[in-house]
Amino acid sequence: MVEAEGITVALFRWIYQKRKPRPMDEKKPWLKWFPKYTVTVKIPPGILQNDNPDERLEERLAPMGFRHEAWTKEAVHFTRGKSWGDFHAKLVKMRLSFTHPLQANCEMRAEVASVCLFDTGDLWKVASEAQHRVETFENGDPPSAPATPSSDG
Repeated sequence: MVEAEGITVALFRWIYQKRKPRPMDEKKPWLKWFPKYTVTVKIPPGILQNDNPDERLEERLAPMGFRHEAWTKEAVHFTRGKSWGDFHAKLVKMRLSFTHPLQANCEMRAEVASVCLFDTGDLWKVASEAQHRVETFENGDPPSAPATPSSDG
């Protein structure tokens, strides 16, 4: 006999897998149901012009615990965490997927690898930090930072 809890988990997992990702909000959400986010990431030329851009992207994401998992014709995937055990945001298995081939303005998708009922900002923070880490140039300046005006008026 199948228990009701197992059916409920299976139903939530099915809903989460079928749900399409939504554009990431500008502000951290208070509560978001079945969260999957997409965000446009500006890939720096230092990554794109490299012989192995996936490896350079992994270098940017490695401090967050992400490792290159696989790539398909449509996306390159990075994961961290475990798919079993604790549901804490630092331990649960998460996936970041970037459209492939990588381009200057690339779409990144952030999601929990198995199921996530709601987000109180943890997944949003991971996606925001990943976006910032990828977009940051070697010298630490984000690509959107305005040039400092000269004092030579």
